[in-house]
Amino acid sequence: ILKPFLAEGVTLLAAAPKAGKTTLMRQIAAAVNCGSEVFGEKCAKGDVLFLSLEEGELLFREKLKVMEMPEEDVRGIRLEFEWPQAARGVDRLRDWCKGRSGEKPNALIIIDSLARFRLTPPSKANIYMEDYNALKSLADLCKEFPGVAICVLHHTTKANHDDPLACISGSHGLTAAVDGYMVLTRKANEFKLHAGGRLWPLDNQDFTIARSGQRWSMNGVFDRAASAASLKQRQILELLRDGAKSNSVLCEVTGQEKSAMSHMLSAMERAGLVQRQVNGWVALH
Repeated sequence: ILKPFLAEGVTLLAAAPKAGKTTLMRQIAAAVNCGSEVFGEKCAKGDVLFLSLEEGELLFREKLKVMEMPEEDVRGIRLEFEWPQAARGVDRLRDWCKGRSGEKPNALIIIDSLARFRLTPPSKANIYMEDYNALKSLADLCKEFPGVAICVLHHTTKANHDDPLACISGSHGLTAAVDGYMVLTRKANEFKLHAGGRLWPLDNQDFTIARSGQRWSMNGVFDRAASAASLKQRQILELLRDGAKSNSVLCEVTGQEKSAMSHMLSAMERAGLVQRQVNGWVALH
């Protein structure tokens, strides 16, 4: 559907509330509907079913207006704001898949969100199996209908983890049941999209994306070293990219003492963020 992020099967997209995951899926839904690009990649044109179970119709329409989405890009997308849960919901999805005209070989189903679609697990249930089974039925549905991709939106936890998958709310049963996953995280003003799964074709799994005008765009491979930099170090990197080179110029702009600036630049050099040259410093990230 969208190489390499959305393939046939079930993909879990997790992010914190209000991080923009629904906005991203609106953008992808429109691109699949009309065969346009997202992240510089052309989407396979297909039927789109969008289960907007978190947002009501009025809010969804307002979001589309803010995105300035052309009417022709969304005409033909089926929007549903109420849908049965769990097995009954999967049966309705099966009916939709059977009822497709067949003119387009591909189809994208978006479920926003997992919490609205699944049943609440019993208090004494095996959480791993409950999480696994909540998505297994959707994965089985995709096997029935080749060319169908399902993206399920979910939340991350507030805890900070080095492993993006550990940020996904729930047990490992969720990621075990799906074919692919995307985790959208934010640190300072930088957004990282971590993606992977059974059929992930790339060595790299981390990307930097940016949000502008209610649209997401790709900024390239995620830079772990630059992301780990402090706010002061980020300011230094920006100044170096803009042409500043000497300690004196950096001190003048930032207001830092020369000794403090020297210590910071030395630390950044050890971290591989900057490099000393004859005429000053240059940013490596």
